[in-house]
Amino acid sequence: MHREKAEVRIYRMQPAQRTGVPTSRMGWLKFTFGEKILLIYFVTFYFVPIIADWLIDLRVKYYLVGGQDFTRAFLFALVYLIVILFLRKLRADRDVTGYRPRVRRKKGNRSRLKFLFAPVTVNVIIFSFLAISYQFAQEFETSFRHTASYSASGLIPVLTFALKTIATIYVFCSTSNKNLIYLAPLSIFAYMAAIYFSFVGSYDIIYGFIALYALIKNSGASLLRIARKIFSKFGAIAIVAIVPAVVFAGMWNKIGFDEAVTYFSSGGLMTAVELFLNRLFYHSYSLAYQLGDIKRSLALGWQAVDIVSFQSSRRFLVLMGESVSNETLQTVSRLNYLEISGYRVGGDAGASPGLLGSIFYLPGSVFMLPLHMLYVLFIVRIFDNVMGAHPYQPPAYLGGLVIFQVLVDSIADNLNPFSIGFIALVAFFVLSLQAKHVPDLPTKALRHHDWN
Repeated sequence: MHREKAEVRIYRMQPAQRTGVPTSRMGWLKFTFGEKILLIYFVTFYFVPIIADWLIDLRVKYYLVGGQDFTRAFLFALVYLIVILFLRKLRADRDVTGYRPRVRRKKGNRSRLKFLFAPVTVNVIIFSFLAISYQFAQEFETSFRHTASYSASGLIPVLTFALKTIATIYVFCSTSNKNLIYLAPLSIFAYMAAIYFSFVGSYDIIYGFIALYALIKNSGASLLRIARKIFSKFGAIAIVAIVPAVVFAGMWNKIGFDEAVTYFSSGGLMTAVELFLNRLFYHSYSLAYQLGDIKRSLALGWQAVDIVSFQSSRRFLVLMGESVSNETLQTVSRLNYLEISGYRVGGDAGASPGLLGSIFYLPGSVFMLPLHMLYVLFIVRIFDNVMGAHPYQPPAYLGGLVIFQVLVDSIADNLNPFSIGFIALVAFFVLSLQAKHVPDLPTKALRHHDWN
């Protein structure tokens, strides 16, 4: 009862009383967690790669369909970002940008959804992921994404990647200052072991790094408290340090470990930098390519609908034990890769069109822009519900960026109920429904953790 009253007093306190800055002015100067993730995404996948191409002429575009008008793509991305942030600020009230979220006490909501955060539920998911990922390691190689068909490989890969998605969201949510989820060190180590067994690409390195961040942030052990203080000062440096590992892992699952070692040994650091920029460049390239021929994208949108609808039903029938021949491409990401490469590549590899490129793979193409913006605003709001109003250290934003990618990099593919993106969207949204009714920890309590 006393705690409840204290929370209400904090909620009623006006922002101007605490800061001395007018409410309207502060609301336009600060960004929420979700808005920061959106900004980081645009800087990482649109602004930096395009500027890098202007400066050093990235060679990857010559392996695709050649040069594009990247100035137009840059301006499109900039205008889109400004409009989204403007819409966010227009709708903002006291529950965003540096204020405590508005906590509405509804008995039913908390009692109905709180089991999702219960230690039993979280541990069942994580240890199930460990068991299934071990079985995955017995049956498949690290090159699974490039040598096997996900939709035709049976139940084990589907369960592995579904549980990996949900478990990763749990680990990320455990870093929230709302104290949504408590993960014991044993659970985090189990998650990291499962990531090792189910390793299939560069993002698994980032997942492991996020788990390490969660372990250090939430642990009460003396040694880890020291590591927490170090991490709080050098978190950004640590992120830069893992970039070579991420790039190497990406090459490893494509060409094998020995070949990757030889490749990097001969090319050195500049090879890693170039490969990293090339990887970031695909979203910008996809956008520039589609802006060059918008009429074509009207047909691509309906082709994407055919892919998603057929693959949804096919994956269901395969899981039921039936053999169904493949009559379309596996994913919209594969379609995008074929488009930007001039249909000159084999295999099943794909390249996600990115947040902005996804517009052109929706039925109606640019005419779907308003709905596309509503979806992005919805995703930003989910992040705000989960993470609250307090600032975070760089590793938390890296984790948010990776999950944000899953949700927006290929929006059309996320309409497939068996896709990783759809599973992530449902899991994160349901968790956010509970999280929005949980107040942030008071600033004093956060300082007690010596982290913020």
